[in-house]
Amino acid sequence: TIVSSSEDQQSPPIFVAGLYNGEATNSPSHRAIIPSPLNVFIEQAVLESHQPQLFAIHTIESALDIERGIYTRRLGDEKGALIQIEQRFYAHRDRFSILVMEIELFSLTDQPIRNEFEHSPSTTSPDLDLNEIPSSFDPSLRLLIGETKESETEASPK
Repeated sequence: TIVSSSEDQQSPPIFVAGLYNGEATNSPSHRAIIPSPLNVFIEQAVLESHQPQLFAIHTIESALDIERGIYTRRLGDEKGALIQIEQRFYAHRDRFSILVMEIELFSLTDQPIRNEFEHSPSTTSPDLDLNEIPSSFDPSLRLLIGETKESETEASPK
């Protein structure tokens, strides 16, 4: 089953089952908002020809494949004649703590096209106190650790 819409969902937050912020007896107790580390945007591209041309990239459609658990965003130039981009997000099948983002580019012209990606990860949440810590495995990795701002009950840990 695929549910699709043409609405663009730029950098949606991540929600995890069982991670709530707020008292359970008060309304609303809700799932804690985790900022997405996968905020990669493709806003423009350059057609490399004798006269380089800058053109905007727009979201054409978005789809959620519920059966396979993949969110797909399809992008392209305004007329759909130069480039098509497919951006896919999913959780790894065996290592559930790993989120994967794939970007596939299709050039529809014989001219080279240079793309510009913008990565703007967020480390703030209205529900969580987050801190960035260094990775002992790889210094280029960003690790976030934190706790909810308000537990569900007095006996619950944050």
